Amino acid sequence: MNLFKKKPNTPNVASREFGYMPKIKILNIVSICIILFSISATIWFVYTNIYQTIGKVQTLLLIEQKPQFEPINFKKYNDTLAAWDKKYNTEIPEIARNPFQKIEVIVVTSTENIPEDLEIKNEEDINLGL
Repeated sequence: MNLFKKKPNTPNVASREFGYMPKIKILNIVSICIILFSISATIWFVYTNIYQTIGKVQTLLLIEQKPQFEPINFKKYNDTLAAWDKKYNTEIPEIARNPFQKIEVIVVTSTENIPEDLEIKNEEDINLGL
């Protein structure tokens, strides 16, 4: 069983084959970074120069299919102008009822007699402010 045990007197010395290992690791990291950068630059180029261009062309085609100017319906336009003029050029009627006018109110109960000098006015006279 002595075949699998480590000899105590032999020092751990790296052989010449493994002397360039740290340089190879750095080279691998740099090459991976270059590959990732080139892939991302390619994706960005395709997106900005091809994908967005196709989208802009589709937008232009949709705009060209739809008419830019719609004909004006002059009948509706003239009717609208007439309604506008009628709305803002009419005179405001005077207020027939004055909310601050003092009105005398006499309360008569059923047991009292109605005074003879009390004059009963029509609703139209009250509304007109008479």
